[in-house]
Amino acid sequence: MSKTTVSYDKLLKKASLASILVAVTLIGLKLFTFFLTASAAILATLIDSSLDFFASLVNFFAIKSALVPADKDHRFGHEKAESLGGLMQGLFILGTSAFLFNESVERFLHPKGLAHLDTGLFIMLVSIIMTFFLLFFQSYVIKKTGSIAIKADKAHYQGDILMNIGVMVSMTATYFFNLSFIDALFALGVAVYLLITAIGIIREAFGILMDKELCANDRREIKKIVLSFEEVLDIKELKTRSAGKKMFIQFNALFSPNLPLQTVHKVSDEIEKELKKKFKDCDIIIHQEPSAEPKRFF
Repeated sequence: MSKTTVSYDKLLKKASLASILVAVTLIGLKLFTFFLTASAAILATLIDSSLDFFASLVNFFAIKSALVPADKDHRFGHEKAESLGGLMQGLFILGTSAFLFNESVERFLHPKGLAHLDTGLFIMLVSIIMTFFLLFFQSYVIKKTGSIAIKADKAHYQGDILMNIGVMVSMTATYFFNLSFIDALFALGVAVYLLITAIGIIREAFGILMDKELCANDRREIKKIVLSFEEVLDIKELKTRSAGKKMFIQFNALFSPNLPLQTVHKVSDEIEKELKKKFKDCDIIIHQEPSAEPKRFF
Protein backbone atom coordinates (compact mmCIF):
# COMPACT_ATOMS: atom_id res chain seq x y z
CA MET A 1 0.00 0.00 0.00
CA SER A 2 1.44 3.36 -1.06
CA LYS A 3 2.06 6.30 1.26
CA THR A 4 -0.60 8.29 -0.66
CA THR A 5 -3.21 5.57 -0.10
CA VAL A 6 -2.43 5.40 3.63
CA SER A 7 -2.70 9.19 3.91
CA TYR A 8 -6.03 9.12 2.02
CA ASP A 9 -7.44 6.45 4.34
CA LYS A 10 -6.27 8.25 7.51
CA LEU A 11 -7.75 11.58 6.43
CA LEU A 12 -11.14 10.02 5.70
CA LYS A 13 -11.22 8.21 9.04
CA LYS A 14 -10.13 11.33 10.97
CA ALA A 15 -12.78 13.45 9.24
CA SER A 16 -15.55 10.92 9.97
CA LEU A 17 -14.46 10.57 13.62
CA ALA A 18 -14.36 14.37 14.00
CA SER A 19 -17.94 14.54 12.69
CA ILE A 20 -19.12 11.96 15.22
CA LEU A 21 -17.41 13.78 18.10
CA VAL A 22 -18.89 17.16 17.15
CA ALA A 23 -22.36 15.65 16.63
CA VAL A 24 -22.35 13.98 20.08
CA THR A 25 -21.25 17.24 21.73
CA LEU A 26 -23.92 19.26 19.93
CA ILE A 27 -26.64 16.76 20.86
CA GLY A 28 -25.70 17.09 24.54
CA LEU A 29 -25.69 20.91 24.40
CA LYS A 30 -28.97 21.16 22.49
CA LEU A 31 -30.73 18.57 24.64
CA PHE A 32 -29.84 20.63 27.71
CA THR A 33 -31.00 23.83 25.94
CA PHE A 34 -34.32 22.26 24.89
CA PHE A 35 -35.16 21.21 28.46
CA LEU A 36 -34.16 24.70 29.58
CA THR A 37 -36.12 26.72 26.98
CA ALA A 38 -38.84 24.34 25.66
CA SER A 39 -38.29 25.84 22.19
CA ALA A 40 -39.65 23.96 19.16
CA ALA A 41 -36.87 25.53 17.08
CA ILE A 42 -34.30 24.07 19.47
CA LEU A 43 -36.08 20.71 19.18
CA ALA A 44 -35.77 20.98 15.40
CA THR A 45 -32.04 21.63 15.50
CA LEU A 46 -31.62 18.92 18.18
CA ILE A 47 -33.26 16.43 15.82
CA ASP A 48 -31.06 17.67 12.99
CA SER A 49 -27.94 17.16 15.13
CA SER A 50 -29.18 13.65 15.97
CA LEU A 51 -29.49 13.03 12.24
CA ASP A 52 -25.97 14.38 11.76
CA PHE A 53 -24.72 11.92 14.38
CA PHE A 54 -26.52 9.05 12.67
CA ALA A 55 -25.24 10.17 9.25
CA SER A 56 -21.67 10.54 10.54
CA LEU A 57 -21.84 7.13 12.21
CA VAL A 58 -23.14 5.50 9.02
CA ASN A 59 -20.47 7.35 7.03
CA PHE A 60 -17.75 6.07 9.37
CA PHE A 61 -18.73 2.42 8.90
CA ALA A 62 -19.48 2.94 5.19
CA ILE A 63 -16.06 4.52 4.61
CA LYS A 64 -14.41 1.75 6.63
CA SER A 65 -16.14 -0.88 4.45
CA ALA A 66 -15.58 1.02 1.19
CA LEU A 67 -11.83 1.26 1.84
CA VAL A 68 -11.50 -2.53 2.02
CA PRO A 69 -9.67 -3.66 -1.16
CA ALA A 70 -11.36 -5.91 -3.70
CA ASP A 71 -11.24 -9.61 -2.77
CA LYS A 72 -12.20 -12.92 -4.36
CA ASP A 73 -15.86 -12.50 -3.32
CA HIS A 74 -16.07 -8.80 -4.32
CA ARG A 75 -14.00 -8.38 -7.47
CA PHE A 76 -15.33 -4.87 -8.11
CA GLY A 77 -14.50 -3.68 -4.59
CA HIS A 78 -16.71 -2.53 -1.70
CA GLU A 79 -17.36 1.09 -2.74
CA LYS A 80 -21.15 0.62 -2.86
CA ALA A 81 -21.11 0.43 0.95
CA GLU A 82 -21.21 4.25 0.89
CA SER A 83 -24.42 4.21 -1.15
CA LEU A 84 -26.05 1.65 1.14
CA GLY A 85 -25.22 3.95 4.05
CA GLY A 86 -26.69 6.88 2.14
CA LEU A 87 -29.92 4.99 1.53
CA MET A 88 -30.21 4.22 5.25
CA GLN A 89 -29.61 7.90 6.07
CA GLY A 90 -32.30 9.01 3.63
CA LEU A 91 -34.94 6.67 5.04
CA PHE A 92 -34.11 7.70 8.62
CA ILE A 93 -34.29 11.41 7.73
CA LEU A 94 -37.65 10.81 6.03
CA GLY A 95 -39.13 9.37 9.22
CA THR A 96 -37.67 12.15 11.34
CA SER A 97 -39.14 14.79 9.04
CA ALA A 98 -42.61 13.29 9.61
CA PHE A 99 -42.10 13.38 13.40
CA LEU A 100 -40.96 17.01 13.36
CA PHE A 101 -43.87 18.01 11.10
CA ASN A 102 -46.29 16.52 13.60
CA GLU A 103 -44.57 18.32 16.49
CA SER A 104 -44.72 21.65 14.61
CA VAL A 105 -48.47 21.33 14.04
CA GLU A 106 -48.91 20.52 17.74
CA ARG A 107 -46.99 23.71 18.67
CA PHE A 108 -49.22 25.78 16.35
CA LEU A 109 -52.31 24.42 18.08
CA HIS A 110 -50.86 24.63 21.60
CA PRO A 111 -48.18 27.38 21.78
CA LYS A 112 -45.60 27.38 24.58
CA GLY A 113 -43.59 30.27 25.99
CA LEU A 114 -39.79 30.33 26.12
CA ALA A 115 -37.49 30.69 29.12
CA HIS A 116 -33.74 31.25 29.75
CA LEU A 117 -33.19 32.99 26.41
CA ASP A 118 -29.65 34.17 27.27
CA THR A 119 -28.41 30.63 28.06
CA GLY A 120 -30.11 29.25 24.96
CA LEU A 121 -28.53 31.86 22.67
CA PHE A 122 -25.08 31.30 24.19
CA ILE A 123 -25.26 27.54 23.62
CA MET A 124 -26.41 28.05 20.02
CA LEU A 125 -23.44 30.39 19.46
CA VAL A 126 -21.07 27.73 20.81
CA SER A 127 -22.70 25.23 18.43
CA ILE A 128 -22.07 27.52 15.46
CA ILE A 129 -18.39 27.98 16.37
CA MET A 130 -17.83 24.22 16.79
CA THR A 131 -19.54 23.50 13.48
CA PHE A 132 -17.45 26.15 11.71
CA PHE A 133 -14.18 24.50 12.80
CA LEU A 134 -15.47 21.09 11.69
CA LEU A 135 -16.38 22.49 8.25
CA PHE A 136 -12.89 23.98 7.95
CA PHE A 137 -11.32 20.55 8.59
CA GLN A 138 -13.76 18.79 6.26
CA SER A 139 -12.96 21.26 3.47
CA TYR A 140 -9.26 20.43 3.89
CA VAL A 141 -9.95 16.67 3.71
CA ILE A 142 -12.19 17.08 0.63
CA LYS A 143 -9.48 19.11 -1.10
CA LYS A 144 -6.95 16.34 -0.44
CA THR A 145 -9.17 13.31 -1.14
CA GLY A 146 -12.24 14.42 -3.12
CA SER A 147 -14.31 12.04 -0.96
CA ILE A 148 -18.03 11.96 -1.82
CA ALA A 149 -18.88 10.66 1.67
CA ILE A 150 -17.17 13.60 3.39
CA LYS A 151 -18.80 16.02 0.93
CA ALA A 152 -22.21 14.64 1.91
CA ASP A 153 -21.32 14.93 5.60
CA LYS A 154 -20.14 18.51 5.09
CA ALA A 155 -23.47 19.41 3.45
CA HIS A 156 -25.28 18.39 6.66
CA TYR A 157 -23.14 20.67 8.81
CA GLN A 158 -23.32 23.61 6.39
CA GLY A 159 -27.08 23.47 6.79
CA ASP A 160 -26.55 23.35 10.57
CA ILE A 161 -24.90 26.77 10.67
CA LEU A 162 -27.80 28.40 8.81
CA MET A 163 -30.27 26.48 10.94
CA ASN A 164 -28.63 27.54 14.22
CA ILE A 165 -28.64 31.19 13.14
CA GLY A 166 -32.33 30.82 12.28
CA VAL A 167 -33.00 29.30 15.71
CA MET A 168 -31.36 32.28 17.42
CA VAL A 169 -33.54 34.71 15.42
CA SER A 170 -36.65 32.60 16.06
CA MET A 171 -36.04 32.40 19.83
CA THR A 172 -35.38 36.12 20.10
CA ALA A 173 -38.56 37.04 18.19
CA THR A 174 -40.65 34.60 20.24
CA TYR A 175 -39.25 35.80 23.57
CA PHE A 176 -39.32 39.58 23.05
CA PHE A 177 -42.37 39.97 20.79
CA ASN A 178 -44.42 37.02 22.05
CA LEU A 179 -44.72 35.67 18.51
CA SER A 180 -44.92 32.03 19.49
CA PHE A 181 -45.98 30.96 15.99
CA ILE A 182 -42.49 31.86 14.67
CA ASP A 183 -40.93 29.14 16.82
CA ALA A 184 -43.35 26.55 15.44
CA LEU A 185 -43.06 27.96 11.91
CA PHE A 186 -39.29 27.57 11.97
CA ALA A 187 -39.60 23.96 13.12
CA LEU A 188 -42.04 23.34 10.25
CA GLY A 189 -39.54 24.85 7.79
CA VAL A 190 -36.86 22.47 9.08
CA ALA A 191 -39.26 19.53 8.60
CA VAL A 192 -39.75 20.51 4.95
CA TYR A 193 -35.99 21.00 4.51
CA LEU A 194 -35.33 17.52 5.94
CA LEU A 195 -37.96 16.03 3.62
CA ILE A 196 -36.29 17.56 0.54
CA THR A 197 -32.85 16.43 1.80
CA ALA A 198 -34.09 12.87 2.37
CA ILE A 199 -35.57 12.62 -1.13
CA GLY A 200 -32.29 13.87 -2.67
CA ILE A 201 -30.15 11.40 -0.70
CA ILE A 202 -32.45 8.45 -1.46
CA ARG A 203 -32.52 9.26 -5.19
CA GLU A 204 -28.73 9.59 -5.43
CA ALA A 205 -28.03 6.43 -3.40
CA PHE A 206 -30.64 4.44 -5.33
CA GLY A 207 -29.17 5.64 -8.64
CA ILE A 208 -25.69 4.38 -7.69
CA LEU A 209 -27.00 1.07 -6.35
CA MET A 210 -28.91 0.55 -9.61
CA ASP A 211 -25.77 1.33 -11.68
CA LYS A 212 -27.05 4.60 -13.10
CA GLU A 213 -24.97 5.97 -15.99
CA LEU A 214 -22.51 8.81 -15.41
CA CYS A 215 -23.76 12.29 -16.32
CA ALA A 216 -23.98 13.35 -19.98
CA ASN A 217 -20.93 15.64 -19.68
CA ASP A 218 -18.73 12.80 -18.41
CA ARG A 219 -19.91 10.49 -21.18
CA ARG A 220 -19.19 13.18 -23.80
CA GLU A 221 -15.71 13.66 -22.33
CA ILE A 222 -15.02 9.92 -22.50
CA LYS A 223 -16.02 9.81 -26.18
CA LYS A 224 -13.95 12.91 -26.92
CA ILE A 225 -10.82 11.41 -25.36
CA VAL A 226 -11.24 8.04 -27.12
CA LEU A 227 -11.89 9.61 -30.55
CA SER A 228 -8.92 11.97 -30.16
CA PHE A 229 -6.74 8.98 -31.16
CA GLU A 230 -6.57 8.87 -34.94
CA GLU A 231 -6.35 5.06 -34.96
CA VAL A 232 -9.82 4.80 -33.38
CA LEU A 233 -12.56 4.89 -36.02
CA ASP A 234 -15.51 4.91 -33.64
CA ILE A 235 -16.66 4.11 -30.10
CA LYS A 236 -19.72 1.95 -29.43
CA GLU A 237 -21.55 0.31 -26.51
CA LEU A 238 -20.29 2.84 -23.97
CA LYS A 239 -21.42 1.74 -20.50
CA THR A 240 -20.60 3.61 -17.32
CA ARG A 241 -21.46 3.53 -13.63
CA SER A 242 -20.04 4.67 -10.32
CA ALA A 243 -19.69 3.29 -6.80
CA GLY A 244 -18.41 5.62 -4.09
CA LYS A 245 -15.34 7.39 -5.44
CA LYS A 246 -14.75 4.77 -8.14
CA MET A 247 -15.99 4.89 -11.74
CA PHE A 248 -16.41 1.96 -14.10
CA ILE A 249 -16.09 2.55 -17.86
CA GLN A 250 -16.38 0.01 -20.65
CA PHE A 251 -16.80 0.35 -24.42
CA ASN A 252 -15.99 -1.10 -27.84
CA ALA A 253 -13.22 0.76 -29.70
CA LEU A 254 -13.34 0.24 -33.48
CA PHE A 255 -10.00 0.01 -35.33
CA SER A 256 -9.03 -0.55 -38.95
CA PRO A 257 -8.60 -4.29 -39.62
CA ASN A 258 -5.26 -3.46 -41.30
CA LEU A 259 -3.67 -2.28 -38.05
CA PRO A 260 -1.25 -4.72 -36.38
CA LEU A 261 -2.56 -6.26 -33.15
CA GLN A 262 0.43 -4.85 -31.27
CA THR A 263 -0.51 -1.31 -32.37
CA VAL A 264 -4.14 -1.81 -31.37
CA HIS A 265 -3.10 -2.88 -27.87
CA LYS A 266 -0.62 -0.01 -27.55
CA VAL A 267 -3.28 2.55 -28.52
CA SER A 268 -5.74 0.96 -26.09
CA ASP A 269 -3.18 1.34 -23.30
CA GLU A 270 -2.70 5.02 -24.20
CA ILE A 271 -6.49 5.57 -24.20
CA GLU A 272 -6.68 4.05 -20.73
CA LYS A 273 -3.92 6.36 -19.47
CA GLU A 274 -5.68 9.46 -20.84
CA LEU A 275 -9.00 8.45 -19.34
CA LYS A 276 -7.36 7.91 -15.94
CA LYS A 277 -5.85 11.41 -16.11
CA LYS A 278 -9.35 12.83 -16.42
CA PHE A 279 -11.16 10.36 -14.14
CA LYS A 280 -8.69 9.67 -11.32
CA ASP A 281 -10.11 6.48 -9.84
CA CYS A 282 -11.69 4.39 -12.57
CA ASP A 283 -11.82 0.83 -13.82
CA ILE A 284 -11.67 0.61 -17.63
CA ILE A 285 -12.52 -2.25 -19.98
CA ILE A 286 -11.82 -1.72 -23.70
CA HIS A 287 -12.96 -4.25 -26.27
CA GLN A 288 -11.03 -3.85 -29.55
CA GLU A 289 -13.18 -4.41 -32.62
CA PRO A 290 -12.22 -4.34 -36.34
CA SER A 291 -14.15 -1.98 -38.60
CA ALA A 292 -13.90 -1.08 -42.28
CA GLU A 293 -16.00 2.10 -41.82
CA PRO A 294 -14.37 5.53 -42.19
CA LYS A 295 -13.38 7.61 -39.16
CA ARG A 296 -16.29 9.21 -37.29
CA PHE A 297 -15.43 12.42 -35.49
CA PHE A 298 -16.99 13.45 -32.14
